[in-house]
Amino acid sequence: LELDPSSAKNCTVTEGGTTNSCTFKAKVTQHMKAPIRVDFVVNPFYQNHASFLESFHWQEFEGTVAETFQCKVRNQDSSGARLFPCGLQATSLFNDTFSIVDDFTDEELPLSKQGIAWETDVKRFHNPEGYPGLPGMSWLFQRFPSIISEELGVQTEAFAAWVRPSFSPSVQKAYAWILDHDLQEGQTILINVNASFPITNTDAR
Repeated sequence: LELDPSSAKNCTVTEGGTTNSCTFKAKVTQHMKAPIRVDFVVNPFYQNHASFLESFHWQEFEGTVAETFQCKVRNQDSSGARLFPCGLQATSLFNDTFSIVDDFTDEELPLSKQGIAWETDVKRFHNPEGYPGLPGMSWLFQRFPSIISEELGVQTEAFAAWVRPSFSPSVQKAYAWILDHDLQEGQTILINVNASFPITNTDAR
């Protein structure tokens, strides 16, 4: 893709809980046959740092609610509700959303969120018994409603993909698939971004 520099805008979010929206125009430089994987990149973001790698509790991913907090950080939110799952891996979930529109027809291209995570990862994750009715909990779907399905919870593929750490300081993950539409050479598309992932304090982009 070749980005139209006149459409470049700053979508940076300075703090969590806010969203900035913008649109980028891009030209398809060569024919792309479906299925087409749509990725996002956050650079730098240190999923390979020890503090990130160690900041989770595997039994919580498997659906066990312990009597005591299990993570060194990110156990409670500002209201005192218990973050479940706890830790940096679960609470730093990438939550920007995207849509892609053909600039000529104004048709939005359907994006599928299935098949973006390893099936073996998804099968290892479980919501606890009583979910989502357990009192005093702050669940993923409540904190990341645009990304996490209430029904699926930790089995949402976007979550499973995010918590498989990147080996490098640049994170590149699958966001979705374009399954039924080829992109033609010379075609112009609009990429609509709802940016909610705060990166100002990390100098990432």
